[in-house]
Amino acid sequence: MLIVCFVLVGRWIYRTNANAHLLSGDMTITPGWAIGWYFVPFANLVKPYQGMKETWLASHEAGGLHEETETALLPWWWGLWLVTNILGNISMQITLRADGFDAPSSQAVRLIDLAAAALNVPLCLILIRLMRRLARAQVLARQVSAFT
Repeated sequence: MLIVCFVLVGRWIYRTNANAHLLSGDMTITPGWAIGWYFVPFANLVKPYQGMKETWLASHEAGGLHEETETALLPWWWGLWLVTNILGNISMQITLRADGFDAPSSQAVRLIDLAAAALNVPLCLILIRLMRRLARAQVLARQVSAFT
């Protein structure tokens, strides 16, 4: 299911970025790189956020939603994404370094995994809200452009 979610969200990111390119000439992150940056070490800490922010701004400005260009959704989404991924990496490193069954390290892994899972709930809820608001902005932008 996780792979299916990654593919579906990745496809959505690609499509919304491509739509935003039609709405604005100020975009610097292409649809392919909006996805590709997630797989480039170190750049994946900043570039996917930059791509989403450009998509957000272009979509909301073209839709006439200038008052909604600044939002707390993007930083919260990205911050939670980074934290859950860092926790997952810490958990994996502890597991790989443990010699056999080590009670303290297995307890630490369970606690870290529990924290990551708990943070995934608000992360997913924020992503859904982000997706809905971006979709609405792009629909409005399409309607505005049809009459100009």
